[in-house]
Amino acid sequence: MSKRKPLTQQKLASEEEHEIEGEPKRKKVNKKSRNGEFIVPPMNQKFVSCLQLGMNLNLLEQGAEESLQFQGTVAGQLTQQIYELIRSDTLSIANLERCHKWKGESSEIEYYYLRSRYFVSEENGMVCDRKRDDRIVCEPASMFHLVMCSHLQNNHVTSYNIHRNLVKTYANITRDYIVTAISYCSKCNPDLKAKPFQKKRHKNVYWELLPLERVHIEVFEPFDGEKIQGRFSHLLYFRDYFSRYVWILPLQNDKRKHMIRAMSSFLLGLPRIPIFLESTTIDREHLFDLCGQIAEHYSLKLGLGVKNSQRFHNNGIKDMKELLGSHKEECLQDWNLCLKYGPFHINQNINVSSDGRPGDLLFTSVPDCNRKFVKKRNDVILDTPSQQVVHLGEGVLFLENNKEEHKTVEAVKENITHSDPDEERAENDNTNDTQVRIDEGDVSPSKTEPVEQRDEDGEDRRGESDEADIRRPEDEPIDDAIEQKKEGNARNHLKNSAEVMVANIPNDNHVNTVQMQPAIVRDDYIYDSDELADYNLEVEQKRYKRMRKSNDADDKSMSEMGPRKKRKLLGRKLQSSTNMDESIEL
Repeated sequence: MSKRKPLTQQKLASEEEHEIEGEPKRKKVNKKSRNGEFIVPPMNQKFVSCLQLGMNLNLLEQGAEESLQFQGTVAGQLTQQIYELIRSDTLSIANLERCHKWKGESSEIEYYYLRSRYFVSEENGMVCDRKRDDRIVCEPASMFHLVMCSHLQNNHVTSYNIHRNLVKTYANITRDYIVTAISYCSKCNPDLKAKPFQKKRHKNVYWELLPLERVHIEVFEPFDGEKIQGRFSHLLYFRDYFSRYVWILPLQNDKRKHMIRAMSSFLLGLPRIPIFLESTTIDREHLFDLCGQIAEHYSLKLGLGVKNSQRFHNNGIKDMKELLGSHKEECLQDWNLCLKYGPFHINQNINVSSDGRPGDLLFTSVPDCNRKFVKKRNDVILDTPSQQVVHLGEGVLFLENNKEEHKTVEAVKENITHSDPDEERAENDNTNDTQVRIDEGDVSPSKTEPVEQRDEDGEDRRGESDEADIRRPEDEPIDDAIEQKKEGNARNHLKNSAEVMVANIPNDNHVNTVQMQPAIVRDDYIYDSDELADYNLEVEQKRYKRMRKSNDADDKSMSEMGPRKKRKLLGRKLQSSTNMDESIEL
């Protein structure tokens, strides 16, 4: 059956109304594209050649038309007319004025700007952009077709994968444009609610952060086993979240002693010690141990972040590898050339996502940054629970606190340990009313329901130790809480004529008990209340002792432990509190 299915699809496709005579056969969906084999279609290919069965052709044509109109409204993007003028080498001031986009002096300024930025390649005759590393400028009329063909030929991949692959070749393909273009695919958007093309500047700036507040540290091999200058096989990579400023340091290997030396040099050379450090390539427990030794030895305050963004981290590593790989032979011979083609190039050029140069954003973007930074770090440490803070000599190591999760846990604890007295009083009243109703009813010899006994003054003799683990004479546990209270009150009142004294209970077990008075018991009652009372008291004492010990162990101050034991204990908590595979994209 699987072999006949493609033939049936081809037969149905030939009967479609929108099928064009003489049209080349549709390419099969590349099932291997998700494994890294991305197909980049030629710029002049139309999406009609990639149509699949059941797709809405009218919706695609609408998207192509709206896309072409949208190109003329975006500042910095070429229109179809200006693109043709540049490609045909007929660009002039008079022709720009005829395009009705610039007039007078502005047309002259724009003319020289376009001349300096765009040129026609002698190799392929394509228009290229000097500002975008001489990459090809996609023809405005073909942009929608290019994106849609890439989407269809690669098994309907996401906009992220399309952008990562097309941006290597084309200079004017943006992420927001791809997201909007894909919404016109009726397979991926069955509701046919495509959002229109509109102006939107994509910025990925973490405005809530301060420069050097959050830095991620990575270790990787830039050249897969080959050593720089015959010595350094690994790189220690640092990047600031806010400014995208990048540092790299050489490592002989990824052993602990080399990493501690390099990380210490980096941190002590910064104008401010970062509040949080994160990593994707370094194991969390290993990173905790490294930072703990550095904080203890140099008396620093370091925090470990738990809100990792693996995509953000991996993109930084990938970009650095591509920059160094394009000058591999030179970088292997000289470490300074690695600095030139890597962090120097990144820090000196404008980053579109962060809306500025990393160097400017790091040092001049926030006024009075040092005072704000110190205040924010102190506030973060004060807001962190004491269980997540370790004092290592004069240094401090702490974990990032998830405030919402912490509040939820504290609320649950309060509900468990501190119940409302009014609620307890209401429950006791309900229990008493139920007991009275039981006493007023008839008790047959075949039933063992207890009868309430009163003294001469008419007062009830009710036991208040409702927390005891009471069992039936058949030794069956009572699961329901209300039924347990009923049975507990009844059993405590139907004692043997011999007096049962409750004593010798420690004061720290929080069990309220009252001495019981002798009670009259009917003949049909099974006399096991003495054994049950002794057994229950014994169990209750052991249970509360265990709870007390566990609470004392949790509340024990970490200052009494050794530095190594502190790091191990908090390191395990870090490993269990966050999953390496889960991440929050910032």
